[in-house]
Amino acid sequence: GGVMLLRTRPSFELQMDRMFRDFFQPTVAQRAGGPPVNITDGDQSLTITAVVPGLSADDITITASHDELSIAGESLGGAAPEGYQALRIERHGGSFKRSFRFPFEIDADGIEAKVADGVLTLTVPKAVTHQPRKITVQQA
Repeated sequence: GGVMLLRTRPSFELQMDRMFRDFFQPTVAQRAGGPPVNITDGDQSLTITAVVPGLSADDITITASHDELSIAGESLGGAAPEGYQALRIERHGGSFKRSFRFPFEIDADGIEAKVADGVLTLTVPKAVTHQPRKITVQQA
């Protein structure tokens, strides 16, 4: 028989793998029909985009604290205008809520949110303690 070598990963590496895997898993809200979301991570902030067709700024509520952010909204859906009869309705209304927990603290006071052309864009700054810093090396 041969010799089998196993390399075990340190628990910190396993925890980091699990944290990022869980971070990008769809939430129950998305599987239930919440808006699709893209999240990109930059050095200083996250950018979150969500597809919210037909919603205005007044239809969307965003809450944030520490390491969590929630996007909620309500759509009227495809109700027929007054005086008309609906022949086919494929777009359904209702409310949604998407919540995200990040592997670091965010700056809730610095979040910017804009909605245009059916896309909600959030800029979510990382807390200063979680932003990369450049350390100057001094000549001795």
